[in-house]
Amino acid sequence: MIDCSQCGRHRRASVLPGLCAVCFHRIEFERLPNAERQAQIVAIVHERYANATMDDLPAAYKAQLLAAPDTDSIYIWGPTGTGKTYALAALARHWLETGWRVERSTWERLCLRIRDTFKPQARETEWSIIEPLLSVDKLILEDVGTTVSVGRQETDFSLRVLWLILDSRSEDCLQTAMTGNKPIEELARSFDARIASRLRQGAIIHKTGQDKREKVTKEREQLNSTQLNYARARNSSPPESPGDSGKPRNEQEKMPL
Repeated sequence: MIDCSQCGRHRRASVLPGLCAVCFHRIEFERLPNAERQAQIVAIVHERYANATMDDLPAAYKAQLLAAPDTDSIYIWGPTGTGKTYALAALARHWLETGWRVERSTWERLCLRIRDTFKPQARETEWSIIEPLLSVDKLILEDVGTTVSVGRQETDFSLRVLWLILDSRSEDCLQTAMTGNKPIEELARSFDARIASRLRQGAIIHKTGQDKREKVTKEREQLNSTQLNYARARNSSPPESPGDSGKPRNEQEKMPL
């Protein structure tokens, strides 16, 4: 650990004297061509959210996310389609651009990958999948607890994996950001009181609002309906008669000499 000459913070050292690892990675990232920088962002957030930025978010929402200390967790919960994933994609871009190493996964995908290691022919081990998530600077886990109905209990497997990740990262002062559709109390019932206790040490953000996906779908349907009605109206209009060409009738009736 060193006191960085760039940011002034006490952080993990880099290969360069006097420079912390975060500032070193930020300088390296800034030197990359635009296409390579964007490729690194897409590798984390995927194509759909490739252009998400913190400036896209409401000012108060952006301030909440950026106000969370680097060592604290972030849990965003709320109904489907309220922009939770978009917000964390924007935050992932911000983290990458400022020099942090970032990993991102949906909770269900992570659990499926780990379960695959139980097969006899598996090439990965449970530890080989989990270990990188314990040490990366910033970890994003999407849709935690969303595949289990309210009031239902998560499996011992899910509890063990989530507890290992959160507890290890908390002890190492590494930030974890999560999304879900359950309040912290319900998440405690689905998983364990220890999970809720860890998350309460950080920022808990309740995201409300209309389902943006549903809104876009309705707007698209309205547009398609309008276009269809317009096309039907044009097709049902009577054809123009020879006298409707726009010229005065006496000119239309003149025959060439």
